[in-house]
Amino acid sequence: MSKGDDTRNRILETSVNLFNQHGFAGTSLSDVMEVTGLQKGGIYRHFESKDELALETFDHAYGRLRRHYLGALRGKRGALERLHAIVLAFGELAEGSPLVGGCPILNTAVDSDDTHPALLARARGAMDDWVSVLVMILDSGQSRGEIREDVHAADEAARIIASLEGALVLSRIYDDPAYLERMKASLREHFEADLLA
Repeated sequence: MSKGDDTRNRILETSVNLFNQHGFAGTSLSDVMEVTGLQKGGIYRHFESKDELALETFDHAYGRLRRHYLGALRGKRGALERLHAIVLAFGELAEGSPLVGGCPILNTAVDSDDTHPALLARARGAMDDWVSVLVMILDSGQSRGEIREDVHAADEAARIIASLEGALVLSRIYDDPAYLERMKASLREHFEADLLA
């Protein structure tokens, strides 16, 4: 890796939590300069604009989150075990792992809904990817006879994501992790009572 690539990666790595916590509008170039220790020219040598930096920072954030989920699935065999692993991995977002500030998909979608169509498109693509991971788990569980045949995988994936994201929002609004903890327990019960064949 060249020195330029190393600097570019360091900018992304140090900016990821900043954008995830404060959003595009709430993150200034001065903030990025402060966390990276670089001057404006040093940043613009690697990114043409704040827009480009924000888009690539989101990709970096989602890449980190995706690796976190896939790492949680490593070694898990059955659909139920894999679904539990996803729920536990999501719960770690409330504790600041693998990113400070919660879920970058939700944060970016809310932050860019009416103001930054390109960022919203990136958030939508990341959500599509996350849905596809859950659908794959459910579909493979159905093909192995672990998950009921009448479970609609895409609907169930949306339910899981909406439940977790909503609980994370409540936990953050009220500064109380109990909302997310209760939802994690509720989903575990739902998986065992309603999904298993």
